[in-house]
Amino acid sequence: MIGAPNAWILQPYVPRYRTPFFQGLASRLASDGVALKVVVPDPAPTGTRADAETVGASWCVQAAVRRARIAGKEIDLLRNRIPAERGDVVITGLQGTLPETYRALLGARRRGVAVGLWGHVGAYTGSANRLDTALERWQMRTADRVFAYTPAGARLAERSGARAVTTVMNSVDTTYLDRIDGAEAAETLMGTSPPEGIVVGYVGALDASKRLGLLAEALDLLWADDVAVTVLVAGHGPDGALLKPAEARGQVRLLGYGDESVKAALAATCSGFVMPGRIGLIAVETLAMGLPLVAPSWDFHAPEAEYLVEGESLISTPDSARGLADGIRSLQGRTRQTWPHPTLEAMVENYAEGVLAMVRAR
Repeated sequence: MIGAPNAWILQPYVPRYRTPFFQGLASRLASDGVALKVVVPDPAPTGTRADAETVGASWCVQAAVRRARIAGKEIDLLRNRIPAERGDVVITGLQGTLPETYRALLGARRRGVAVGLWGHVGAYTGSANRLDTALERWQMRTADRVFAYTPAGARLAERSGARAVTTVMNSVDTTYLDRIDGAEAAETLMGTSPPEGIVVGYVGALDASKRLGLLAEALDLLWADDVAVTVLVAGHGPDGALLKPAEARGQVRLLGYGDESVKAALAATCSGFVMPGRIGLIAVETLAMGLPLVAPSWDFHAPEAEYLVEGESLISTPDSARGLADGIRSLQGRTRQTWPHPTLEAMVENYAEGVLAMVRAR
């Protein structure tokens, strides 16, 4: 091994919510003599979500890319290979159509570099493609280790023949709930006039994956039923316009990007949360807040929906506007609970242990 090993993680971009994870991982790995390098494209790809963050941290490396279109999709290819040495670790996405994954698996392995893959493991957020599924199974069998977001993904990786699997327990930093006075934040955000009726929170992108049209239809029904509801919406995105009619009626307040102060205010104000589309890391935050999440039964929730318990932290509804409306009504009188949830600290430790196992194996 030449010098101290590096752990290279290839990312399409670094969203704000991932920054605390990478900072924690860099510190944890450094304590065992491993330097973290998170490689992101420079410039960032077009269409990157609004929560992208330009990180000047020592662990972030911007790499020049060449853009190409393959099968109608824009693909980023690193212009230069990662300068990995024997003993280093390279971790890239588990994705059938990602060229960098094949470059790592076919190139780095020949140089004695350990290769890991991380991601959902499974077709959670879209219909399974037979070719993609076959390619990803080959990737998992070929890689040294798979980093799965949740236990269900880990079990699938094991069934697919992965050599070693780390269950990451994907999470985000929720310590803001202890650091920020939610009631004070709510007064600053919304003034002294409290929202009317059943108060529901929404946190997330305002895009097609969140199916805001379904929420708009549910609010139409609740208006017709003369049920007083206020949905406090924290997020940005092109589909926010779908909620404008409800906003004009006073059923919706659009709060903009949901930073820690905004989310602390929601935790102190709401009886629960609603997610008409894809449940992702909002599952972690609602668990940490002790508030239930109302969501339709739908095939394309992200892996983190696995953390929720039906009838307790999750109120599942039929996949219809009426079903969602009735689920929102059921939040009337709900009180805050105490539930276990995956923590960012545990995620850092899980991931670091997987990386160190790969380093030791070289």
